[in-house]
Amino acid sequence: MLYALRLKIVLKHIGIEISIFDAIAAHLLTVTVNNLTPSAKTGGEVARAAYVYAKTKASLANIVTAIAFERLSEAFPVTALALIALYAALISHSVNVYIVAAVMLPVIGIIVGIKYWDKFMEYALRKSEELGFMMINEQEELASLRKMTRNYTLLIIAVMLSTFVWILDIIRLYVIGLSVGWRAPFFRFMLLSILYLIIGLFAITPGGLGIVEGGLAAVLVALGAPANKAIAITIIERLISYGIATLTGGIVATLTGGWQAWKLLRSRWRRTGSTQK
Repeated sequence: MLYALRLKIVLKHIGIEISIFDAIAAHLLTVTVNNLTPSAKTGGEVARAAYVYAKTKASLANIVTAIAFERLSEAFPVTALALIALYAALISHSVNVYIVAAVMLPVIGIIVGIKYWDKFMEYALRKSEELGFMMINEQEELASLRKMTRNYTLLIIAVMLSTFVWILDIIRLYVIGLSVGWRAPFFRFMLLSILYLIIGLFAITPGGLGIVEGGLAAVLVALGAPANKAIAITIIERLISYGIATLTGGIVATLTGGWQAWKLLRSRWRRTGSTQK
């Protein structure tokens, strides 16, 4: 619901109307595509853009820009949570230097991304047009991009919704830990959530199968969880985030137009000569 509300608010700001139900279906389609394809979480965003386009027939470039903006809003809570967790870890002397380095490097990358995100988006839009994926009205699309960049109220709302999502994510991991009898300080689950995100970004198998499970279990052990409890937490978490999410997303997205979005993507890939991808 929070992801859907964020998408609806950002799209509305640039004049694109979508129902909350379709926004929910778009997010569930994102989850399903990410879990079934080796796309390191980018395939789902492409599918979400296609779904919104299929429902609204709005400018595809504007939709992509809006999705990039709402994803950018997650960078702020991710950075804040990572820094808070690292501070708690350092003063408690309970986390090794490798964990600190693994979190700090992406945080630096996120900060750079926040500062120059509009430049990255301008470049991405122009490259997409050059490759034939979408046509853009440069003046209109870049004006929408700058309009979002300069609207601090919109950014604050998006960041607040993103923060709630991340807090719920950490609480889920914390409750799973409690359910198997691992009582660790809350900041470790904050670190776990950030590292879980990083592992997923580098997973090259469909849904990160094998890589994510191995990486998550290893991180849990590095954070102090006994091996048997680390495995139990990993199994329960993946049952929720992969199993239940994929099934729910597949059913809802299929019933609400996901197949139409897939056909749109397929036809665009064929026209641009990228069928193999």
